[in-house]
Amino acid sequence: GGAEATEDGFSVVGTGFLEPGVVNAAGDHRIAMAAAVAATVVDGPVTITGADAAGVSWPGFFEQLEALWSSR
Repeated sequence: GGAEATEDGFSVVGTGFLEPGVVNAAGDHRIAMAAAVAATVVDGPVTITGADAAGVSWPGFFEQLEALWSSR
């Protein structure tokens, strides 16, 4: 797996599974939210540093994600 920057974004090639770990959102709300959604299928803990950046575009994102996840 890996990631590559493109002119208008990035491309990610996965390995078929996700592992527990730490994601640094680096103040980017998109990374914080994408990591949180991806973390829902990881078998183990995922820590997102800078996760509060999600509030820039969706205040209450984590509460909504938790409500959605717990209702399944």
